[in-house]
Amino acid sequence: MDRRRLIGYVESTALTIGFCSAIWAPMLGMIFGMGQVTSAEENRTLAKLPAVTRDVSTWIAFSQAYKEYFHDHFGFRGTLVQLQTSVKREVLGISSSPDVVVGRGEWLFYAGYHALDNYRNIHPLTEPELGAWERLFAARRDFLIKRRTPFFVIIAPDKHSIYPEYVPMRITRLGHLSRLDQLVAYFRQHSTVPLIDVRRALLQAKSSNRPLYYHTDTHWNAFGAYVGYRQLMAAMAPVVPTLQPFPESEAPVVRSFRLGDLARMLGDTSLGEDCDDVRPSPLVTSIPDGRARSISIRSGGEGLPTLVMFRDSFGTALGDLLSRHFRKAVYVTSDLFDRDLIDRERPDVVIVEMVERALMSPAPSDPDFGLKMNLAAGKAANAR
Repeated sequence: MDRRRLIGYVESTALTIGFCSAIWAPMLGMIFGMGQVTSAEENRTLAKLPAVTRDVSTWIAFSQAYKEYFHDHFGFRGTLVQLQTSVKREVLGISSSPDVVVGRGEWLFYAGYHALDNYRNIHPLTEPELGAWERLFAARRDFLIKRRTPFFVIIAPDKHSIYPEYVPMRITRLGHLSRLDQLVAYFRQHSTVPLIDVRRALLQAKSSNRPLYYHTDTHWNAFGAYVGYRQLMAAMAPVVPTLQPFPESEAPVVRSFRLGDLARMLGDTSLGEDCDDVRPSPLVTSIPDGRARSISIRSGGEGLPTLVMFRDSFGTALGDLLSRHFRKAVYVTSDLFDRDLIDRERPDVVIVEMVERALMSPAPSDPDFGLKMNLAAGKAANAR
């Protein structure tokens, strides 16, 4: 056998072995429990092996159920998913998830729940919709006025709004005004509800070249949350003079490694980043109560005011900063304005925090029902 034929034989054999290994590796990994992902890694409950009983319905459902089980448990799933994600992102510049946009400079953006439509300004709010949002918050304010409780609304901007330069150029804006622009302008003309828009402060803070949002996560980071906290404290101080923000030099920041929620949605564990997070205060004890609520109690906080805050996932870091100023703070992760809770707690301050893309919901017609936020998206993006 000459040299050329020998090399060809070795190459074809290697190719055959590699092909067979690639075909059989997932099955062998599944049989021997190698390279399988966990529910924690997937951030969801994995499909279970379906059972077949005497009930005919289990026979009918078996094919689809086993397909789902196989997709979740075949060997080396995480490795293969990450390989696919990396090739799409680094070679083709595209996303492996319909809910994630791969931006420039390895920035990722959330695309679910009409977030891109919101960024592109293609569905402006109508006059009746603007009026409905104002009536919603006005009804809440009026409820609290009767209890002599100050009320504040703060809207956390989507990452697109603060870092549009990293959004792919193919995603263009069709209008100059966003829904949040419209809402802020409408409230200035027609409402006395304190609506806190932190975009200008965040855009000014960008000049320091310190990131305000995580590259691979939906949320603002410790510095971004601190900017929002400063704006909120400035709005509350005239009403509750004891609320004075601590300076940035004393901001409770800790350096950590984060695998962002958007990176996890892509299935790419290589996209973790070193970043700043808000450090919980040693003076504050947080107590989850199992009802989408947490209660923060500050030790030695006698004489301090109390707080009830309705929030989404952007309010987590914000709450870590606020808790240092309150004797007791009750945080409710819900779209409902719980009047019974307010009457039980009798707080000194009530805050509603909502992310900008929540404005993509139809304006609610019943103020008692509350905000139509995207809870499903909040769960997907909420990762600390």
